[in-house]
Amino acid sequence: MTTLRALLLALLALPALWATQAWAEAWPQRSVKFIVPLGPGSGADIGARLLADRLPARWGKPVVIENRPGADGLVAIQAFVAANDDHTLLFTPSGSFTVHPFQYEKLPYAPEDLVPIARLSNTIMAVGVPESAGITTLAEFVARARAEPGKFNFAAVPGIGEFTFDYFVKTAGLRVAKVPYRDIVQAANDLGENRLQIYSSSYAILRPQREAGRIVVLAAAAWSREIGGIPAGHLPPVRPIKGQMLALSMDPENPLLRHVIWLPRGYLVPRRDGRLVVGGTVEERGFDDRITAGGLLALIEGAWRAVPGIEELPVAETWVGFRPGSRDDAPMLGPSGIDGLVIATGHHRNGSLLMPVTAEAMSAFVLTGHLPEAVRPFTPERFSNNGRHLGTSIAYGIAAEVR
Repeated sequence: MTTLRALLLALLALPALWATQAWAEAWPQRSVKFIVPLGPGSGADIGARLLADRLPARWGKPVVIENRPGADGLVAIQAFVAANDDHTLLFTPSGSFTVHPFQYEKLPYAPEDLVPIARLSNTIMAVGVPESAGITTLAEFVARARAEPGKFNFAAVPGIGEFTFDYFVKTAGLRVAKVPYRDIVQAANDLGENRLQIYSSSYAILRPQREAGRIVVLAAAAWSREIGGIPAGHLPPVRPIKGQMLALSMDPENPLLRHVIWLPRGYLVPRRDGRLVVGGTVEERGFDDRITAGGLLALIEGAWRAVPGIEELPVAETWVGFRPGSRDDAPMLGPSGIDGLVIATGHHRNGSLLMPVTAEAMSAFVLTGHLPEAVRPFTPERFSNNGRHLGTSIAYGIAAEVR
């Protein structure tokens, strides 16, 4: 099919990368279609529509949104591949298709037909339960589900969300039934009516039900301070640590780098698709998501000093992410000051590195009630004030990291 890499520059809309006016006029020549594998109201759908409202002013052509939910995202992917059209783009979370090789022995599409061209946003993942259930933590849900095997059911957004929640259900030893949805967005309504007992999805899907008081959000990663219903004394002492990132384009057949390099102030990570990820800055800027010249300069200079050959590589992508930082920049792991509320956040720039040990330790605590010795120095008790804990409001969740 036609390779869509050339569309990267248009999607990123970085004026410095517009080489010539002639190139800018070459694409798009007609309306552009975004195929979204989730229904209206999903995080991907909201993001696509926000862009669709603004891109016509730059492109001079309309942008059309086509929602094609169903079959774990395969319906949308097959429609995208079949179109074979450089004006039809797949607008989807990467996690919706990267898990397919682990879910299906045979795929109805060739993975090489999907060429990522731009990273546009981060997604806040959350886990919710009906407000009427009276459940406030994941540990509480596990205890209830074990006490009443077969009574509860669940749903999860297709892709990495469903994949990881299936793992949680398996490791927790729960007998809960998975409810399939053609349009997973509709599951939020069933959750609010207690026809569904637990649901893992983007926070964008759960938010209307939470604000209506019909559901309780148990996990919201780095944005846990924004969840209502947590006593003021238990709001997390966690702040966002801004990180700017960029990706360079290498020849996938003959890449400049084949292994990870750890730098004094960052790292270089080669990807199989030929991208070389350069990361990441560490900035105390709150949730400021702007790319800055100084940030890019620091990244490129650090990478160049380690691998001078990068100076010939084109810039493919830039983005900003947010790490959760605690008061002492060390993780917060273990029980909070609220009965049954387990926390895992504050990993600063080491979230990806510490994710395996964090998941293992928190799983052990949720399932057995015993906190492994290795993580006991990192409990939120070190931030307590006269016995009043300042913990985080997430239950067994690892805050979103800059990748």
